[in-house]
Amino acid sequence: MWTPFAAPTLSDSDWARLRSNVAGLVRAGLGPKLIRLAFKDATGTPHGQSLLGEENAADFDLVTGLKSGLVGSISNADTLSFAGAVAVGAAIQSANLAVPWRPGRADVVSASDVKYSPATEHTDAQWNAQDLRVWFNRLGFTNDRDAVVLMGAHNLGNCHVQVSGYAGPWTTTPLSLTNEFFVRLALAHSNPAYYSNVSVIYNDSKKWQWADTRGRMMLPVDLSLINDASYMYYVNQYATDQTTFITDFVDAYSRLLEYNVSSGLGGYVDTSLTPSLLSTQDTTLQSVLNSTTMCYPLVGNPIICAILKPDGSGNTIFTIHSLKTGWAAFGLGESMMDGDVIIGYPNQNKTSTAFITTYSHGININYNPVWQQIDLLCMWTTSAQILDGRGSPSLESLSLPYPHIHLQMS
Repeated sequence: MWTPFAAPTLSDSDWARLRSNVAGLVRAGLGPKLIRLAFKDATGTPHGQSLLGEENAADFDLVTGLKSGLVGSISNADTLSFAGAVAVGAAIQSANLAVPWRPGRADVVSASDVKYSPATEHTDAQWNAQDLRVWFNRLGFTNDRDAVVLMGAHNLGNCHVQVSGYAGPWTTTPLSLTNEFFVRLALAHSNPAYYSNVSVIYNDSKKWQWADTRGRMMLPVDLSLINDASYMYYVNQYATDQTTFITDFVDAYSRLLEYNVSSGLGGYVDTSLTPSLLSTQDTTLQSVLNSTTMCYPLVGNPIICAILKPDGSGNTIFTIHSLKTGWAAFGLGESMMDGDVIIGYPNQNKTSTAFITTYSHGININYNPVWQQIDLLCMWTTSAQILDGRGSPSLESLSLPYPHIHLQMS
């Protein structure tokens, strides 16, 4: 008979190895993904059901891969929850604050073990403030402060059009947990024209989101926070007090990870990462090289690579990796459609590039080539300055094997 709890059998060295494995994904820019996957599993039922099914095979492989090199055993549910907690600590980049976390979640064996309904258990980007309040109340978060602070996770990562139909980052710090999300909400509250309503078209499906002039976006549910007096009170508080936001987020996220399982969990396990684990940098980009990768220079260690990945629906997803300090621009000539975004991701020490991703929304080839640069959110300087690549000189350029598609760096 299935039981909801299972204690891991990891030694101290196993836990250290698991933290190191999580750090590897954080260095690769996947911290926000781990935080969201853990959030998703915890709010459905925290027993790894969100990893089941063919549609979740990539997430399953990601989580099970974290257990590489472990001698003892640990459930996938615990592995994912632990990875989310570790990733939050890494995003805070503070050695003095880590997410309290306890193990003991058992994996489901079949879908009948625990009720799990993704269609009703997870948030909807189109919700209004009351929808959001009802959803958080279901999780036991009856204080509006908890709802607002957990929405602050949208400071991290970005929307992927082939996943959700929405595109772009919320902030200029997609790998660091700051209060910028709330600063922007407060700005939108005082200046309703700051964000424009724009459409994103993907596979003949159109969704509407909000965007500023530099490619940063907000979902309708995000802006619902500023139309609710109680929520807006906490938005203003966090917009002016980053320390309080981070402290409250760590507390709420820790409680979220124990939703429905707190009574059977074990003792606390260290989720902090040492600076050395976060500062280790890849120098050759070998991990991204494959048959669909174009790199520059062609000899020696590349400084910039572009991966071309068909999505199975006639579109191509381009992911650009670089080790060069500066900015990169991705251009598709005049065929670049409104709503396309190009996103800069910082690595942990904010001195060189990690990833830039642009999603091509059913691009039609333009046979009258015109180079068009798109504003880039650049986080590669220690001052976290947003740089506009428009009009800047090019030092290196790479033409990809697609007509009129160019990758350029300066």
